[in-house]
Amino acid sequence: LNDKIQGLIKTYHTPVLVLGRKEEEKDSDCIYVDDFTIGKIAAQRFIQKGLKHPLVITEAMEITCSYDRYSGFKSEYEKLGITPKLIANKLGCKLRIEKHLLDIYKEEQIDSVFCFNDQLAFETLYVVEKNGLKTPSVIGVDNIQQEMFFPKRLTTVGWDKQDLAQR
Repeated sequence: LNDKIQGLIKTYHTPVLVLGRKEEEKDSDCIYVDDFTIGKIAAQRFIQKGLKHPLVITEAMEITCSYDRYSGFKSEYEKLGITPKLIANKLGCKLRIEKHLLDIYKEEQIDSVFCFNDQLAFETLYVVEKNGLKTPSVIGVDNIQQEMFFPKRLTTVGWDKQDLAQR
């Protein structure tokens, strides 16, 4: 939480619950999923399929859940002596997937892409198809498909959001 919001919370003694992310502020409670394990699950799926040229597309590494997802994913591949390629957003900027993805495809063989969320995964598939690139296996996170219809299905790591909200 930024300093201005923290100041308001302290001034008005407002209870805060952050849902979906670890919060480092001592006066804030949070409920979140195990992002490290989410990364491991995605990597294990790719590894089981024999995929050895992974790319991770994620939000800024300063965001705890982004860092944890990448770390879990990387930990599984490092057991095989493989370090995944990484496209990470810069804090406060909009990630330009197309440029970064095309640059990596020019230089690297990519057979799998793990995305921070389903939105980035769908955007990745769009860019790959639009540019006539070989379609990699793609895994997103969040399972937004359970809430709305999409014309394509996506492999995703999700959780029971109702259960998380109840907790």
